[in-house]
Amino acid sequence: MQMMTEKEFRELLIRYRNGQASEQEQAMLESRYLRWNEEGKPLHSVELLTEVDAEMWSALKERLQLGEPQINRRRSIWPKVASAAAVLLVVAAAFFYFNQQKKDGHTLQAGVNDVAPGKQGATLMLSNGERIKLTDVSSGELAREAGVAIRKSPDGQLIYELLQQDQGKRERNEMNTLSTAKGETYKLRLPDGSLVWLNAASSLTYAAGLNRHGKRSVKLEGEAYFEIAKDKAHPFVVESRGQEIEVLGTHFNVSSYAYEANVKTTLLEGSVQITPLQNPEKKVVLKPGEQAVATREFLILPVDVEVATAWKNGNFYFKEEPLETILYRLAYWYDVEFVYQGKKPKMIMSGIIKRSTKLSNVLELIESTGKVKFQIEGRKVFVMN
Repeated sequence: MQMMTEKEFRELLIRYRNGQASEQEQAMLESRYLRWNEEGKPLHSVELLTEVDAEMWSALKERLQLGEPQINRRRSIWPKVASAAAVLLVVAAAFFYFNQQKKDGHTLQAGVNDVAPGKQGATLMLSNGERIKLTDVSSGELAREAGVAIRKSPDGQLIYELLQQDQGKRERNEMNTLSTAKGETYKLRLPDGSLVWLNAASSLTYAAGLNRHGKRSVKLEGEAYFEIAKDKAHPFVVESRGQEIEVLGTHFNVSSYAYEANVKTTLLEGSVQITPLQNPEKKVVLKPGEQAVATREFLILPVDVEVATAWKNGNFYFKEEPLETILYRLAYWYDVEFVYQGKKPKMIMSGIIKRSTKLSNVLELIESTGKVKFQIEGRKVFVMN
């Protein structure tokens, strides 16, 4: 691995801070910072850095939405070199910046066969069946339903705003559905001010006025992160694959993709009550830092909330996950199909990858384990032992 002098590294930090670093240099710095943050090492003890001005790191912290690494902040997930089944995933571009040599000469064909990462996009279906592809429309008002103005903000957010002159129309059962395809994600602000981040290949269905029968009700398919505005008079209810989540005001994530065996609800703050629709008496209440896994009964586990919500902040965060599960997640974000040739590789991996990384770079890094190879052909990726 090529090493940089302290002077060169300082100069790189300055270029990053001033917006002059190349994409590879940006990725290298971000991956190092993510790793240092995860390992919980103080900056003064890391590699070449004996002293680094805090100002140098401000751009990194802001961009990655991370704080200063803290000693023993939590157990590191980075696997030991001795573990053949585990592989460290970091930003792939950084890997290529430091290691250009391939042991076996095998290289994925980039460019024509490469696949770009997902982006902001969604389709809104109104109550009359009209479909609005949000990437194709300009900012401004899109429609009015149930006493609510629906508009797209300049930064691409979908916003519902209550119209004072139409208060009597808000209880109308005019249903809207916001849906993302594979490779899309979108942010929504509901009429009560609640925020919803919708992950790829997901949908959220709700009344335009949101309130129905005294409750704020939505139905989720796929994955979403919720920041719910407080309203004691109107509980917020999320229905998702056989369960119902009821809150008054809180932050939580729900993952209910079809490829996952169980629905996972992760609580960041506040409290939520989860009720299985088939067994209402089996309801549970979550505390912050807990995850409910819906089996025949709810399994309550302590969880690292950063893992569950990394996607919202622009990262994949894998923590001792099987390769097959990771490839499902990559398939949803890059809008590709993974086709196995032969037996499915048995691999467990941990690490962080930025979701803005091109697919070929991610796959090259997984290939570096020597356990699996990939071949990209259009929107199909062949997986070979």
